[in-house]
Amino acid sequence: MEANVYFFAALVSTGIFLLQFILSIFFGNMDTDIDVNADGNADIDMSSVLSFKGLIHFCMGFGWFMYLCQPPYIVLHYLGAVISGSFFVFVLTWIYKLCYKLKQENKPEQGEELIGRKCEIYTRCQEQGQAGTEYVVYIAINGAQRELTVRSIQGKSYQEGDILTLKDYKEGIYYID
Repeated sequence: MEANVYFFAALVSTGIFLLQFILSIFFGNMDTDIDVNADGNADIDMSSVLSFKGLIHFCMGFGWFMYLCQPPYIVLHYLGAVISGSFFVFVLTWIYKLCYKLKQENKPEQGEELIGRKCEIYTRCQEQGQAGTEYVVYIAINGAQRELTVRSIQGKSYQEGDILTLKDYKEGIYYID
């Protein structure tokens, strides 16, 4: 009889979870009960863990663990069920943190923000002239490799594959040396 109670709790909580999951897929507005700081790190506080979704996940872990254990129940079964339910809540918070990392918006990096960043010479653009030698370099901008045109102030000659640092940015032109 007691196993039926745990089965019912597990079944109802799993049904509610599946309903929330399906609704969030088809209707898109996924209310997550999590606050996000301006620095982009997901902030999970106790109210988020003890929310309705946290309770549903705990009941799923607790209920299924107790249902799969055979009566008579002993203290270790209850302890295992609490640990299982807590694990489900931990997985929920971990998935929320991963989702918020994906949702994080990139700030475009331009101009002086790139000064001091390493870049790799890809090719030379033009021969040495009055303003210096120009190169196309690979540089990490917003987490992706981009091509950028840079100019050598002193007209030094660099080989393809050389790793340099951006030194200056004036009037829309990046300088190395």
